[in-house]
Amino acid sequence: MKDRFYSFLIPWFSDAAFALTGTAAPLLALRFGANAMMLGAMGFAAQLVRIPVCFASGRASENLGRKQIAIPAICVTAAGAIGLASSWSIASVAAFFSLIATSAGMFFPPFQAHIGDVSKPGHLRKNLGAYNLGWCSGGAVAALAAGWLVTIGLPVLPYVAAGAALTA
Repeated sequence: MKDRFYSFLIPWFSDAAFALTGTAAPLLALRFGANAMMLGAMGFAAQLVRIPVCFASGRASENLGRKQIAIPAICVTAAGAIGLASSWSIASVAAFFSLIATSAGMFFPPFQAHIGDVSKPGHLRKNLGAYNLGWCSGGAVAALAAGWLVTIGLPVLPYVAAGAALTA
């Protein structure tokens, strides 16, 4: 049961961080004068960087250990979120957002493999279900909360995202 709880809670907070920064980044870029094409390019570049990192982090976690990759990755998410809060240009927003997307690619493959490693026989299906429920609901709740947090002040979003990442 403890494994299932962590299989839910850790991705809940990590995906909440990603959803909050995913809301903050384009809004910050717009403040600096970004246009629709720039926003699309920013999102594309961030995800393009994430793809090879997913493959590399999975392989690295086989050699170095799951936690040795996942824990620093989620700390990079927090650092990227704090950087995002202090962005000074469209390019800095894009750079920090790409760093956050890269950290997602570093985090999720080792964490998913860790679930497989620690699941007792017959529990993997339920633990993976908790994992999927965790990241989906964490992202959904954070996306909803992001609208409210923006009314407090846009820079609040990345700081809350950093807190969510470190809680994960």
